[in-house]
Amino acid sequence: MRTALAALLSLLPATALAQTGVESAGAALAEAAVGSCPGLEAGAFAVRVAVELPDDAPDPGGLVPALLEPTLVALRADPRFAAVHLASFGRDGVDPPRLAHDLGYAALLDVTIRRDGGALVIEGATWRTDDATRLATFTRRAPLDPSIRRFVGFPALLADDAISPRSVRLPGNDYVALAIADLDRDGRPEIVAARPGEVHVLRLAGRRVAIVGRAPIPTTVPRAPSPPRRTVGSAVAMGDRVVLRISEYDVGLVVRLVGGVPSVAVADGPCEADRFPMMGGCARLVVGRDFFDQELTHAIGPTAEAPAHFYNYVFARYEARDGVPTSYEAIVMPSGRLSLRVRTGAEPEIEERAAAAVGYGTALAMSDLDLDGTAELLVSHAALAGDGDQLSLIRALPRGALRVMWRSEPVPGSVWVAAAGDADGDGAPELLAIEEPASGRGRAALWIVR
Repeated sequence: MRTALAALLSLLPATALAQTGVESAGAALAEAAVGSCPGLEAGAFAVRVAVELPDDAPDPGGLVPALLEPTLVALRADPRFAAVHLASFGRDGVDPPRLAHDLGYAALLDVTIRRDGGALVIEGATWRTDDATRLATFTRRAPLDPSIRRFVGFPALLADDAISPRSVRLPGNDYVALAIADLDRDGRPEIVAARPGEVHVLRLAGRRVAIVGRAPIPTTVPRAPSPPRRTVGSAVAMGDRVVLRISEYDVGLVVRLVGGVPSVAVADGPCEADRFPMMGGCARLVVGRDFFDQELTHAIGPTAEAPAHFYNYVFARYEARDGVPTSYEAIVMPSGRLSLRVRTGAEPEIEERAAAAVGYGTALAMSDLDLDGTAELLVSHAALAGDGDQLSLIRALPRGALRVMWRSEPVPGSVWVAAAGDADGDGAPELLAIEEPASGRGRAALWIVR
């Protein structure tokens, strides 16, 4: 079972962890390769790799040694294999196991590396060559973080005039928490939208959302003894699940897909029962209010305390295309003040800067939309419920400044929640927000901004 700390680390993008995407994918490939070898006899081992990437990939050949090194080291440490070679014999019209046998190899690991939407897919098969028996197959997926993007290519840099917002109708209203996760690990992300009493699991399908399923929150979940007047929620994706908390309940919840059907259960972490999961820590509501206390538990940022009470909190580390890391911490305070802290570089030469702006609301989400190491924020505006709202896309510059890239026309509904993630599975993240209907009746709208 994962520790609470390990679970909390997955609240951050892959670039926030000590292990890069290339290192993680390489380790997963090595584990899968070694696990596919039972029953092999002693002899020489051939490893053959094909890379199927677009023609404009900057360094497809360099990806092979970067990913394969852990596998070669692990196989060479196995006493059964007298030699392990990265082979280059042909693929077209050739029976690979027979050819490997003719070249003196007792076993063959045949690997294909390709891109599928927002993931690098590594597929492998292990063969015993004397009788051309396929012993095992495996597939591993790795998100396209900057370390992998250096080989397969980055998206175009985001320009103000290239921002393309759109909105689609949701099946309900009164949503209080939003997250994006690939719940069944099939490469197609799901959108998890929670409302009091139930959770909706959705997928983007062109210009609409398709309903995967609705899951009621079990009646056995204990109710909160004194929830605030405004229902508050938060949700964070953690691998193949979403952890969330709604102020009407006294414990956290976890959403999964079980046999393709959404399931909601009481969470066993990573946050304490009275805490709400955030992007970078766990927070507690101020008693009787709809905002959170400064203290953060399981905090991954440089401090375990936000600068002030807040409606929303996000923290993440991103890596520039040249490898320089930058961390961003943003909060929206009950006063409507948006506060940003930026830390650039690595110890001991870290530069810290700050910026702030006023007039913003409870919805806040952050992502690096074009993977250049600079964060983008999607925020709502300060407005009373029923008085309309507005959305802004703000670039959080590493030098400690906030620049508005796009601002919507005023919308009639209220925007309370936002989220970040690759909602359509194309390898580029989006920022999402939900606009509730102005009348309180009818269907909410999901805004998708990139």
